[in-house]
Amino acid sequence: MSKKWAIVTGASSGIGKEFCYQLAGEYNLVLIARSEGKLIELKNEFEHHHLNQCLVLPLDLSQTDSARECLQFIQKHELKIQMLVNNAGLGHHSLFVEEEFATFQNMIHLNITALTELTHLFGQHMLAHGLESFIINVASTASFIQVPKYSVYCATKFYVRQLSEIIAYELRDTNISVSCVCPGATDTSFMQNMGKEVPQNKQWALMSPKEVVKEALTKTSQKKTTIVTGNLNKFQIILNRFVPKKLMMSLSGKVIDSSLK
Repeated sequence: MSKKWAIVTGASSGIGKEFCYQLAGEYNLVLIARSEGKLIELKNEFEHHHLNQCLVLPLDLSQTDSARECLQFIQKHELKIQMLVNNAGLGHHSLFVEEEFATFQNMIHLNITALTELTHLFGQHMLAHGLESFIINVASTASFIQVPKYSVYCATKFYVRQLSEIIAYELRDTNISVSCVCPGATDTSFMQNMGKEVPQNKQWALMSPKEVVKEALTKTSQKKTTIVTGNLNKFQIILNRFVPKKLMMSLSGKVIDSSLK
């Protein structure tokens, strides 16, 4: 029996790369990220060790029409995609008024526009082929909590969670299940990409990508809609319901600032 096909964006590192590893047993993979070299390395590894078919699409999803390029690539190869993992995303740590607006534009295009268009295009694609299918949109615990110096990032992830929950409801009686995964602090290059680093004595709080993805896929298979990974993160979300908003913002800001260098 031939394997199904999955698309993973942000596939070259971190949580996206781990999604590829854990999906490899059941799916052939379309790997999407900006770094062609890293994608080719990953493709060679999967084809050699996992006997997967892998296709590589080097693509900057923050650019206009990138989602359409992705669909055209799939149509060219005549694939039926049954899993879409919208993992690619950007964050930035700074005071809102002190940052160049172009930084926020780029983040909004990747975290919101590209994700929305990919979800729309491949939602239509999945409805058309009629096979059981899954869409996983990766948000963050920041979609529940307002964190100072992460204003636009928090707002984009709130959008992702709201969008996913509504679409999941709209598609509840179809062949498509939509899940939104909300990781907290995870041991990836996310902070380094923002020019930040988590000190050694704070790394105990980080989940591994393996833990995040294992829980995400388990609950996706159970057709859960909103998936907060890790007990510490779940506790944080519950706490957020009972602590006054300004106090929670103050606390979250202090925790983040003290956890970075």
